[in-house]
Amino acid sequence: MNTKSSVPHPVRMLRFTRGISQDTLAQKAGVCRSEISRLEAGFKVSARVRRLVDEALGIPSLLAGKDDKK
Repeated sequence: MNTKSSVPHPVRMLRFTRGISQDTLAQKAGVCRSEISRLEAGFKVSARVRRLVDEALGIPSLLAGKDDKK
């Protein structure tokens, strides 16, 4: 049974409609491209990465101020 969704991740849809690459988004967010790839593939990423990506895309983050504690 295939557990992957055929619906693209919202970050991927936003990135695609804005015509930017994973590399460009990663650079704007200050994260590794692999983190963008993982996020878009539906894997868990830290709240910090998600917040930075949201900020780079200019969308409100539900995770504002909730960075992972180390």
